Amino acid sequence: MEKEKLFEMAGEVYRNVPAYVNYLLDKSVDINEITEFEDFPIIDKSVLLANQHACISPEYIMDSINGKLWGSRTSGSTGRYIEVLWNKSDYFKSLIELWMRRAEYYGIYPDNRMMFFFARVSGDDMIIYEQNNIGICKDMLNADGLEYICRQISEYKPEWLMLQPSSADLLCNYIIEHNIDIPDSVRYIEFSGELLTDRVRRLTKDVFRCSIANQYGTNEVETIAYECPHGAMHIMNSNVYVEIVDDIGRNVSGTGEGNIVVTSKTNKVMPFIRYKIGDKGCLNVHKCDCGNKAPILELTSARPSDFVITKGGDRVSPYIFVSIFNAINNTLDGTIKQFYVEQSDIDKIKVYLYADEEEDADYIQTTFKEQLYNILKYRYMIEFYYEDDYFHIDDNLKYIYFRSRI
Repeated sequence: MEKEKLFEMAGEVYRNVPAYVNYLLDKSVDINEITEFEDFPIIDKSVLLANQHACISPEYIMDSINGKLWGSRTSGSTGRYIEVLWNKSDYFKSLIELWMRRAEYYGIYPDNRMMFFFARVSGDDMIIYEQNNIGICKDMLNADGLEYICRQISEYKPEWLMLQPSSADLLCNYIIEHNIDIPDSVRYIEFSGELLTDRVRRLTKDVFRCSIANQYGTNEVETIAYECPHGAMHIMNSNVYVEIVDDIGRNVSGTGEGNIVVTSKTNKVMPFIRYKIGDKGCLNVHKCDCGNKAPILELTSARPSDFVITKGGDRVSPYIFVSIFNAINNTLDGTIKQFYVEQSDIDKIKVYLYADEEEDADYIQTTFKEQLYNILKYRYMIEFYYEDDYFHIDDNLKYIYFRSRI
């Protein structure tokens, strides 16, 4: 029954959404010859990046023009920007199962006080308040900012934290080094955005002494899998359909490793059908003691997390680059389509860019240098390189935006 619904949904998308219609035409595929869901093509980010203005379902175009849709550029956490649009009801629908599992597994509800970390898009706000939530800009994940973050945890007393593993690594080591007491209010930490290693998991558990869970998802489709108390990453069946395929697009049998491909069941505005997200993993269907019968996802590779090393030897989250380019894109209306930063030496940085307008180069370079100095208080030797199209860094990794060569 599920496959029939997916086949019907995919057929509607490929008949009506221009980006998908054009993709079939480019591949000389006759949609009337497709008889199974698995026969529909697998797409990746490059397909949507090349057709960003043609990815919206026709019935929502006027809502988009009239500003009635929820939308934002992805954070650039892969170095490639894409604008994802939702209508309000579908977006909240995509989160229902996640909130149900948070409540069932860990007693976490929407009204519990939460601290999260965000990449700056515009303005100078380093801290924001949203109802019962407090947000801290990732630019503050440095020696001076970590002191402030710890003070906010003590004063605000959040009940749970949303963290990326690299942020947790910096925060926990700072707490240990400075012998800081953590309030008992923190009873749950949720990881997302990067591959969670056993080392960071143990470190966070030792420092905060609370329940920990891992959430896996993307900005395009929201949550894909969520960790139960028995350590299994269960697929969010109400939100996505997940496949594991080999390098030529065939479904991998059993528990074999392959490329993770997702289909959104909730986003009707901007459909994602058989979307290859760039990570690798495998699926298991064995019985879990938590009672959740959804397949279990095991990640075998995902986005890594290097650190920027300062002149003084401190480690700083590379999300400072996401913040800087988000701010530049906000001013220049998204002219930067992809970026990649490499620290080649303690005082040398290389920046690779794909941007729409060549005349923006001076502004981009000047702004990048000034904002980087404002954050790190050091003038790096910076070289800029401009690409003519989207570029790939490493065939073995998901699109990445930073690498340390030190």
